[in-house]
Amino acid sequence: MRNNGYQQFFIACRIWILAVLINTFLGTIFLSIFYGGGMVSDLILFGSFFGMIVSLPALVLLFVVINRCIARKFKGITLFRIVLTSAVFLAVIAWLLYMKYFKSFDQENIYFLLIAIVSGLTATSTQYRAFIRLTDYSEPFEELQP
Repeated sequence: MRNNGYQQFFIACRIWILAVLINTFLGTIFLSIFYGGGMVSDLILFGSFFGMIVSLPALVLLFVVINRCIARKFKGITLFRIVLTSAVFLAVIAWLLYMKYFKSFDQENIYFLLIAIVSGLTATSTQYRAFIRLTDYSEPFEELQP
């Protein structure tokens, strides 16, 4: 079968990894500009590590969303819209987990929420063609014959 769980999980992993990388990059730029750029390598290292740990539940939930949409045979554009909307909610959840971990809900931390949302939307948007290919439910002619 063409739409197996491995392909769905691979797409979810690509979105997750890309979102963590974009989040780390944008967060590092933000912190370097506003708080000095002396610790860029530490920011990248710790940003990537904590970003992966905190957003790991988002990977699992993203896979479940993709899997359930494929099981219902949604069209590619519908799947893309659902996953794009889910990415926003999952970015907010990951941000809340991150802020709870550091126990700092300051006013300036709202910028990190915006960075997380942009990261999730950008990472999901890059996978549009993968969603279209994943939802190509047409069967070859040979398989349709009795």
